[in-house]
Amino acid sequence: MFVNKKIVFLSVLLYNIVNVFGSDALKKKKKLVSLLLIIALIASLWYFNNYSLKLTEQTIYSDKVENDVKIALISDLHGDKFGKNNRKITELVRAQSPDLIFVLGDMYTQNHTEQIDIAVSLITELSQIADTYVITGDHDTDQVYKDKISALANVHLMNYKSADLKINGTNITLFGIDNVYYSSTFDLHNEFDEPDRNRLNILLAHIPETEHFEDFGVDL
Repeated sequence: MFVNKKIVFLSVLLYNIVNVFGSDALKKKKKLVSLLLIIALIASLWYFNNYSLKLTEQTIYSDKVENDVKIALISDLHGDKFGKNNRKITELVRAQSPDLIFVLGDMYTQNHTEQIDIAVSLITELSQIADTYVITGDHDTDQVYKDKISALANVHLMNYKSADLKINGTNITLFGIDNVYYSSTFDLHNEFDEPDRNRLNILLAHIPETEHFEDFGVDL
């Protein structure tokens, strides 16, 4: 509701500015009003794109998949909340009935430790929907955060770990890395055993450097 109010507020503000100028003054102030309109439009779009909750769906086909597998991905919330206890997020995810949930880092902003409990609370709620696999980004690196999520049921911290799963008849191997020590010379072969190419191999990473990861043999 706050997002809508913010956009409406900008629209009302512009309407008042135009009417204060009047028809004659508007001609003289045309450039100023046009500039204000552009600024307000950009501000509205920026706010909506960054602080609204959106669901993006993508379908990927693979001959390694026996039956449909649905995965929910969440990342880069940076401590933001959508509804009380992030209820809007959990309700949206629950409505999709995912088989797995991936949390891919930056769930709070670095040095804002007051946001840690917000992130942990959300992950706790998500884990009640489906098994939740978490990696950290470059912000959410505090050990207290890692300890808290590691202690949760149905939550798996995957930093430099792998896990073999069978979901709806499909054999899946998950590989997880953080990006604290990531560089262009980073090589997954130094972190994990060679993947089984008969399995669906999925890499959980905050930085999507797919061109560096394909050589290792991950599918996603």
